Amino acid sequence: MYSNGDGVPRDDAKALEWFRKAAEQGEPTAQYAMGCRYEQGRGLAVDFAQAVRWYRAAADQGIGPAICNLADKYEHGKGVGKDMRMAFALYREAARNGVVEAQRWLEDAARRGLKG
Repeated sequence: MYSNGDGVPRDDAKALEWFRKAAEQGEPTAQYAMGCRYEQGRGLAVDFAQAVRWYRAAADQGIGPAICNLADKYEHGKGVGKDMRMAFALYREAARNGVVEAQRWLEDAARRGLKG
């Protein structure tokens, strides 16, 4: 609610505090939110390694957008070493989980003749 100002004044610091508490207790949506915040520098410094850490935690619990964002990090070598084989595998997993962005990425990769 603090993140979006839903029913309370928007407060990124409080949102970050609550996301962190929930993420550290294993809540996958909060882990995904932490990854996004580290990637975007929302309320803290941009840190791709930390973004990857949180995306991986959420991805391990089946959060499709986290899987897709993790694939992007492997594709571009942000926070992890560039690894197209891993990127393809993660995009495929995200696509199977219904993430349209991942489905489009795979379609585009096939048109360009990329193989993973």
